[in-house]
Amino acid sequence: MKKLLYLFITCLSFIAFSSCDDRDEIRNDINDLNSRLDALDAQIDAYNKQIVAYQDMVLGQVYIKDYSRDEKTGNYVLTLSDGTAVTVYSGNPDDEIPQMYIADDGTWHYTQDGADYVLTDDAGNTITAWPVDGKDGVTPQISVDAEGYWLVSMDGGATWERLGGTNPIASPDMMLPSIFQSVTVSEDGKSMTFVVASTGNSVTVPVGVDNSFGLELTGGNLVTVVAGASVDISITQTNVKEIVIESTPLQVEVTETNLKVTAPAGLSGSYTLYLKVFSAEGYCKLVTVNVTVR
Repeated sequence: MKKLLYLFITCLSFIAFSSCDDRDEIRNDINDLNSRLDALDAQIDAYNKQIVAYQDMVLGQVYIKDYSRDEKTGNYVLTLSDGTAVTVYSGNPDDEIPQMYIADDGTWHYTQDGADYVLTDDAGNTITAWPVDGKDGVTPQISVDAEGYWLVSMDGGATWERLGGTNPIASPDMMLPSIFQSVTVSEDGKSMTFVVASTGNSVTVPVGVDNSFGLELTGGNLVTVVAGASVDISITQTNVKEIVIESTPLQVEVTETNLKVTAPAGLSGSYTLYLKVFSAEGYCKLVTVNVTVR
């Protein structure tokens, strides 16, 4: 009887240890999958930044302030004139990744496994990257839903819909995405040419045209203002066509020679004004002003 009891206990122990091993293995598989999905999310974020940069390049709205190249990976890190930093990865991405591009007529397309698809809205109308009737062109974003399906948004991420294509489900093991398949720096270093991965078309972007236009504050970009009051700062504009002020709790007015900053009563702390300055040629430069409210 004791032998049977020992055997029974031994079997139970074996089953328990086996069950624990199975659970640990499943848990490790889940953790591994989650980590790969997290990595994919980061890659998609980088890809969406490239979509924005690519559209701005095609529209001629940005130039490259500075860039660096990782000699080991071949990746380029670009600092654009609108203040954004974009990494352009070397090598070609997996074919299953939806590769966005702007067609000659300004409409958004994407390729997948060699097939070409046109992005359309709910009514079947094509989506344009170019400004129309005074409104900015549309910039698509991509993502992946909980079931792994590729998604696209045409309204800044407010709503999403699934993409079609031959590979509607994303793989967590795909290569880093890049809109561009290659980058070439001109011999004089004054421009960079980007070849679009999905079409082979290229777009050339100037490097370092800072001095051709801009907005400068007399006395520097540090401003102090008392809550409930205003401060006037003398400015100098060069070849500026338009200035767009990003959302801020401060009240900001800009004339040809003056920047007026008003702090509402009760406001305090440090704030950064973001002024997007556009040249007559359409280039965009970001000017920041650090404001302290007392």
